[in-house]
Amino acid sequence: MNRLDVIKEHIKWKEILDIGSAWFESDNYFFKFIRENAWDVDGLELDNKLVEKYKEYNIKQWNAETYISEKKYELIIAWELIEHLWNPGWFFKCSQENLIKNWTLILTTPNPYSFQNISRHLFTWKEAKCKEHVTLYSEITIKELANRYGFNLSKLYFVQREKFWWVKWWVEYVTWILFPHLRPRIIFIFNLK
Repeated sequence: MNRLDVIKEHIKWKEILDIGSAWFESDNYFFKFIRENAWDVDGLELDNKLVEKYKEYNIKQWNAETYISEKKYELIIAWELIEHLWNPGWFFKCSQENLIKNWTLILTTPNPYSFQNISRHLFTWKEAKCKEHVTLYSEITIKELANRYGFNLSKLYFVQREKFWWVKWWVEYVTWILFPHLRPRIIFIFNLK
């Protein structure tokens, strides 16, 4: 199971705010996927160059930590976003304001305890790093942070990546079958209380 498989069941017939819409990977395939499968979607992106590049999609340039929309949404998706934010509490507060009560927030983030990250640390004594990431969040940390802003965790998924290197894939695949919590991505599905 990958991120698209999980998200697809949640986006049908929903009015969605996708935050971090114009991200760098694979010609913006995720935002295109949402547009093809949802009722209505608005996009939000911090990087003005990416907003210009994908202007035909009507993506607004704004900061996820300060954006309050006049419109309320049934679903907010933040795909690989929270690890980039300076103040994730502000993001949760804005999400609270932008969601219709009792509706859904979906976050995806890298798993700090994935097979790849643990292996890297064991063999090189180095942490996973990406210069754009402020931090990596564990399952417990995200649940606690979200709860402080009125969100209850309804589902949690550990999912595989969409792309693989052949040999690496076999090693990871066998590991994931035995230990699903070592998959590289975590999807959190929260409901606003």
